[in-house]
Amino acid sequence: MRRKLLQDSLNLSTEIHALIDQLPEDKKSEDTEQVKTLSLALQSQIVRAQKREDEELLETLESTLVSISDLEAKMLEAVKQRRLKKMAINPLLAKMKELETDVKVLAGMRV
Repeated sequence: MRRKLLQDSLNLSTEIHALIDQLPEDKKSEDTEQVKTLSLALQSQIVRAQKREDEELLETLESTLVSISDLEAKMLEAVKQRRLKKMAINPLLAKMKELETDVKVLAGMRV
């Protein structure tokens, strides 16, 4: 399960970076750069979870859930500002929900 989380977070981060990098320069902003940064923070949380056990693992997984929520909020904010298109991020949001579910399962939380 942990290896799958790691691979899924890497794939998600790669796709987010590709989406942002494809934007025309006039659509790029501090918000779109923050989306990229948050995707890396999410991946970093999952890398940390690979090395943790017991209580430290649970704390790291809880931080991961916060990172997922922050990333989703920032992406939706970028849509409202017309920096990103909703149709373009819908598949990424779906992958984030799957990742969130997997993190909750690993943490023993109700899904």
